Amino acid sequence: MVRAGLLALVCAVLPARLALAQADDAAAAREVAEGEKLARAGLYAESIARFEAAEQLAPHAAHDCYLALSYFRLKKLGQAELFMQRCAARATGGDPAPSWLVSMGNDLKSAIAAADLSSVAITVKPEAAAGAARLTCSAFAADETFAPTTIHLPPGSHTLRVEAEGFAPLEKSIEVTSKQPLAVELTLDAAPAAEPAAPAPAPPTAAVPAPAVTAQAAPPAEGRGPWPYVVLGVAGAALVGGVAMHVKALHTKDDAESSLARYNRLANDYDSQRSFTYTLYTVAIIAGGIGAWMWFHGPPDDGAGGFQASAAAAPDGAFVTFGWTR
Repeated sequence: MVRAGLLALVCAVLPARLALAQADDAAAAREVAEGEKLARAGLYAESIARFEAAEQLAPHAAHDCYLALSYFRLKKLGQAELFMQRCAARATGGDPAPSWLVSMGNDLKSAIAAADLSSVAITVKPEAAAGAARLTCSAFAADETFAPTTIHLPPGSHTLRVEAEGFAPLEKSIEVTSKQPLAVELTLDAAPAAEPAAPAPAPPTAAVPAPAVTAQAAPPAEGRGPWPYVVLGVAGAALVGGVAMHVKALHTKDDAESSLARYNRLANDYDSQRSFTYTLYTVAIIAGGIGAWMWFHGPPDDGAGGFQASAAAAPDGAFVTFGWTR
């Protein structure tokens, strides 16, 4: 019976997670449609915000292509090139790029060649840092990170920042004065090792007085004891709570999508409710698995053993022990 209950629990959780993912995809598609409408109206900065919101809801390679197109029309060619590269790198058969990516890439290449931009080739040393390095440039938005590559920058002073796990961050200023290509090498140093904490002095030892009362062990609990039931009860409560929060999150999402003003007000509520739903489903799965394990690995209901507790008095307190016997 418990095994069947656990299977039913898993079967209930998986469709719920699928439903949430489908809801996020639908919400992301609506953001993309709104972004395209704004772009057709010439409101490219506003369309960028919509495409970024779509990427937060449900990541897809095409979102980077839409961002590249909006930046291209804003004549921010360096950022357009960055997002076009991202889109091409992420695109797969199951997550394809838009059909116009190649033609836009050709247009972007021609525009960069005609613009007053310098080609800046960035490399990171040592090789152990290069693979995990993430860079930012003061000419781009702070959250627009990229791997070591070639970017195009207008004349002026720019600051490059690179971070890689296990290495100290590095910032370097560069000066672009013409269309002459530049090569920039960023060499990272290993992050300093944390100094070990000084060991705490050992507490003074004191003689432990002999207990005044002989320890009296509590009689062993018969059968499995209450704990499998308690843990499975927690799993069931988490599942019920997750379903309730799931329904509430879907209501909040529908309410938020009714207008832009409601979306701005309720978007954070929906994100919080969705995260709490995932948490409750995860607790239900973990608690259900633990409860089932305790049920099948504990002693049978007609045998001795299970959870046990014992206590013993002492002059200045008492000793309490808990354990599981078979």
